[in-house]
Amino acid sequence: MSNWDNFINTIIHQSLTLNAGETVYVDIVGEVSQEFTDRLATAILKIKATPIFHFSPITLLKTQLIHGDAQFFDNLIQNELPLLKQVDAYMSIRADQNIYELQDVPAQKQELYTKHYALPKQMEIMEKKWLILKYPTEALAQLAHLSIDQFKRAFFKASSVNFKPLEPGIKSLQKRLATTKNVRVLSPHTDLTFSIHNMPSFVCTGTYNLPDGEIFTAPLLYSANGCITFNVPSSLLGTTYEHVKLQFENGRIVKATCSQQEQFNLLLQTDNGASYLGEFGIGFNPEILHPFGNPLFDEKMAGSIHLAIGQPYEMSDNGNKSNIHLDLILCQIEEYGGGELYFDDELIRKNGYFVPDHLHSLNPAKEG
Repeated sequence: MSNWDNFINTIIHQSLTLNAGETVYVDIVGEVSQEFTDRLATAILKIKATPIFHFSPITLLKTQLIHGDAQFFDNLIQNELPLLKQVDAYMSIRADQNIYELQDVPAQKQELYTKHYALPKQMEIMEKKWLILKYPTEALAQLAHLSIDQFKRAFFKASSVNFKPLEPGIKSLQKRLATTKNVRVLSPHTDLTFSIHNMPSFVCTGTYNLPDGEIFTAPLLYSANGCITFNVPSSLLGTTYEHVKLQFENGRIVKATCSQQEQFNLLLQTDNGASYLGEFGIGFNPEILHPFGNPLFDEKMAGSIHLAIGQPYEMSDNGNKSNIHLDLILCQIEEYGGGELYFDDELIRKNGYFVPDHLHSLNPAKEG
């Protein structure tokens, strides 16, 4: 069985758990190979499910972003929602040929798109079985500083992880999160505390993203205090943010610096909720040990934590409301500066490796 066949098998049977008689909406933005779409369609049809493919070039999305107004996006989503309501599953596939293609779209235009189209669509999709993935392109390989063949091998390995051996550690970590009141993150230029008291957590092991491997919850809205410096680049709608440093007081960002300062300031001004946290996640994918340069992959990196500013997921809703959701990643393995993670003053992870015995199954094999 080829890498593509294994990957598609994971999509159908593990991620979306498609059944005979169900309908899946396959939403593709960008260029993917005919081999992939043919194999995907064949595999779906073989189990007697129905695929509905929607193809859109990134240039069309850009044109819509630049020239569309609120009424246009309202009309667009109202025409799409009836079909989305009828399907059983949704899959988003993004094939980025140029990760910076949307960088020159004005921020206010991106806000219109998010508020009037993307968020209403997301709300409908989250009622279904859904999956978001990035198609392996040369642009993503360049971002990861790998050849396309190296990147594809790494991508397929990270996307086909068997999480069964990790289940005892995952369950223990989720149980520990359920009893934790306060979290402290220590790293170079980082000393941040926040509370997750009575907040539910959610485990991701291939159900909603590929690659996957994280557990997430959300800080209580007004609980974050201190500072944190993220050492992995993050991107949103064509803009990459590097060297992000945030200062929090009672949950709110009171000072922020980063490589794209002007753009980041505009992001924080999107709405009131953009200056508060909507997610806290811990990555444990044993096949992602170094940043790929893409947050969808990097937030799953073993030895990392991530915080998102803006809108939380409904599975762990802390009450924040925002039109944005930007994941920011801190890798705490020794090579990237190290660091410590504490739950109620107990050292849970040091330099990217879990300390308590009952969490050791989540530790990846040490390189070399």
